[in-house]
Amino acid sequence: MKNIRHFEAQEETSFDDDMQHISTEIRRLGNPYKFNNLQVSIEEDHILVEVVMNKTEKFNQLSRLFYFIDQVKNQILSGFEVDMDLWETKKGDPIFTLEFYMKSKQTQTKHMKDWGDFYDDDLPY
Repeated sequence: MKNIRHFEAQEETSFDDDMQHISTEIRRLGNPYKFNNLQVSIEEDHILVEVVMNKTEKFNQLSRLFYFIDQVKNQILSGFEVDMDLWETKKGDPIFTLEFYMKSKQTQTKHMKDWGDFYDDDLPY
């Protein structure tokens, strides 16, 4: 009976605590891959992961990036879709931006909204 009372007395975790835990787990999954810079930020309705790579990378490192994305999607964010963009930092290093969002969301992602009228899901390419 004492254990039941203790269990009931525990506070439920908040949304912010859950998101902080998720971002920590994503960073933990990325540690073995030794990316130059791995940033995880939590937005209102999506999780943004940014990975900075070297200007020239071996194919093996790129395949590790895609394996990392697959691990995050399957192990941590299984109910999420992912959009990926390739950008360039001011120094010229490539940066992969991964935006994870809930599958049920029918809205365009933050980066895709920047494209305005040029973004169309019906394009064949």
